[in-house]
Amino acid sequence: MADQIDDEFSKDIEAFSKGLEYYYEGQWARAFSWFKKCTLPLAEEFQSRTAGGKRPKNWNGVWTMTTK
Repeated sequence: MADQIDDEFSKDIEAFSKGLEYYYEGQWARAFSWFKKCTLPLAEEFQSRTAGGKRPKNWNGVWTMTTK
């Protein structure tokens, strides 16, 4: 199965994974730069969350869904 993953998808997964790592560490500026490198649709949500590079005060990693 691994041979069925093309280079672009592999790079997207790597970028998204790095972005998530920095996101959960609270390093949103770094996370944002990695999410911007990713073309996966889910990355757009994380780009909007980390835009501006600063996590909200008292952020604990929990977020509320606002759309279905």
